[in-house]
Amino acid sequence: MGVAGLIAPWNSPVILLVRALGPAIGAGCTTVVKMPGQTAVTNALFAEAVAATRSLPAGVVNILTEAGNEVAPLLVGSPDVDVLSYTGSTRVGRAIAAAAAPTLKRANFELGGKTPLLVFDDADLDVVVPYLVTSCILMNGEFCCTGSRVLAQRGIADELRTRLAAGLEAVEVGPAEDPSSQMGPLTTVRVARPRNARPQDRRALSSEAGAAPSHQSGSAVPSAVVPSRRT
Repeated sequence: MGVAGLIAPWNSPVILLVRALGPAIGAGCTTVVKMPGQTAVTNALFAEAVAATRSLPAGVVNILTEAGNEVAPLLVGSPDVDVLSYTGSTRVGRAIAAAAAPTLKRANFELGGKTPLLVFDDADLDVVVPYLVTSCILMNGEFCCTGSRVLAQRGIADELRTRLAAGLEAVEVGPAEDPSSQMGPLTTVRVARPRNARPQDRRALSSEAGAAPSHQSGSAVPSAVVPSRRT
């Protein structure tokens, strides 16, 4: 097929990269892989593993780490790159699609993600709530399959709100290497700052649903129920 440009996300760089890299190599492509600066140590370990793979010819997989945004436009706009793979935000995906149009590149996108969890009146909350809590804190909430929204039938909504807020409030936030931590810090302080700056926006829907999370410094942000403006 030619040269494949692969742009990996920071929230799951290895799994989501391999998902694109395997088919590209299988189709006979050489690849240029742009990995995110937020995961530099992981990137280096992955590059070492690729370099140690004797069955993989030199130059087939070319890996670089970039914290900025200079390489991606080169991959997208270059006539020497035939196909693109990008996992990330919808906004950036639209920009890549527009920039790739002049060269008629084939492109594969996985964009955005707001996974709704549906809870109906006949649900057993003793069973459901622990699953909801686990889903909401999966990979610190920074993953497209994280349970970022809970949609509850009216008859069960109030009790679910109270119990879910209590469950999230009890989540132990701490260093990822600490076995007692249930949720680690967010990837960057830049991502965490706006969440820490608006604790009132993370308050529970009622006083019975739990107190607003206390302010946290750095990248550690407590989980909480966020009120929806929709009814």
